Amino acid sequence: METNHLTKRYGRTAAVHDLTMAVPRGAVYGLVGRNGAGKTTLFRLLCGLQRPSDGGFSICGVPHSDRSISRARRRMGAVVEMPSIYLDFSARDNLRMQYRVLGLPEDGSIGELLRLVGLSETGEKRARNFSLGMRQRLGIAVALAGGPDLLLLDEPTNGLDPEGIIEMRELILKLNREKGITLLISSHILDELAKVSTHYGFLEHGSLVREMSAETLRAASSKRLAVTVSDTAALARALDSLGVRYEITGKNGADIFGEIGLSRLAEAAKREGAEIFSAENRSETLEGYFMDLLGGGGNA
Repeated sequence: METNHLTKRYGRTAAVHDLTMAVPRGAVYGLVGRNGAGKTTLFRLLCGLQRPSDGGFSICGVPHSDRSISRARRRMGAVVEMPSIYLDFSARDNLRMQYRVLGLPEDGSIGELLRLVGLSETGEKRARNFSLGMRQRLGIAVALAGGPDLLLLDEPTNGLDPEGIIEMRELILKLNREKGITLLISSHILDELAKVSTHYGFLEHGSLVREMSAETLRAASSKRLAVTVSDTAALARALDSLGVRYEITGKNGADIFGEIGLSRLAEAAKREGAEIFSAENRSETLEGYFMDLLGGGGNA
């Protein structure tokens, strides 16, 4: 899926603004942004629930303005905001209804879908009596009914308990690794998103602030030793002599990357006339990186 200067306005307000991003085939793409950043609006545009104001997008290589976009959307499944399920139907009957909507025969794949999402033992139990996690997994099963290549999940772990979050994570990994499905996922639980994503896009005010692979993010948020010293210029000379990568973070602060013993560091700093007051090992989380990137408070 690709977007090209995609914009959606409501009056004078742009919920999505000049958005250009690319979800590679086979990726688990984590979409990160505060409430109101434009994540759900983007999903609604991709699903055809709203029309772009400017720019466009393509799904499986088909532009949104092409007449065949409806056929391309059949290769996409989505759970946007809340799962679209019939609460008075069983899991199996929900899937039967979706198969009828899509004009597909019931060829035994319903049972396979139920096994895939862990709902094969629910029998005739109505969806209204399911836990929130079970409803989420049923919503995903409904989205998978057409055998999509691309799956959009809007906050799939929202409101789930720890067990439900783990089950959702395992399902996402199974869909990607075993079924080869490309996923675009937004989530408030950023450290959980970090356990499944291969790529990231960071949204702020409807615009893409940064797009990167998981490997690039890991390099950007690597482990470091945060130190406070009496003289950062003297510390920099010491670290240069040791051949250690570092970053001066303030008047008396620095981050040191790579492995270095504290006694060796203290001796080198002392030779240059610097005293180390404190040292702390730190490892940046996705949440921490997000806050550093976009700044300030607010919900992700």
